[in-house]
Amino acid sequence: MPDLTAKLGLERQTAYVLKAIYGGMRSVLREPVRERIAIGSLSELIDYAGLSLNHETVKVLRTLYLDRQNGLISDEESNRGTVDHLPVYPREIVRRALKLGASAVIIMHNHPWGDPTPSEGDVRFSHQVEHALSVMNIALHDSLVIRKKGFASLRSPGRL
Repeated sequence: MPDLTAKLGLERQTAYVLKAIYGGMRSVLREPVRERIAIGSLSELIDYAGLSLNHETVKVLRTLYLDRQNGLISDEESNRGTVDHLPVYPREIVRRALKLGASAVIIMHNHPWGDPTPSEGDVRFSHQVEHALSVMNIALHDSLVIRKKGFASLRSPGRL
């Protein structure tokens, strides 16, 4: 709450209302998907992902599990780290994909410091996940770094 009142100059009551709305939206986003949302383009994906990652102050890994028509089976927060570290394990992503019967996966995380340029660790991790998924005939469609002022797709520049 201090962030909203001090940085933005909002009254306490307004800050509480905004915080409650934000919490409610996050809950809605975590609900099981009843009607599968189709992820049809990169811009749709960025719009969708930005809702959950743009305002995080620590690194968060989200994993989208997709069916054969790229319908969203599940959108899950796979892990939460610190400002500059995010412990992640490819086997957990593969295990969950198998349990859900996913045909494809999209992984995405944020850089809280603002620069969406993928680090060497981001690229290495994405390759590890892609390899682990490929053993089970599950595709890694993309690995994204999301930030308010941009994003980086590891698939677009051919890093994957």
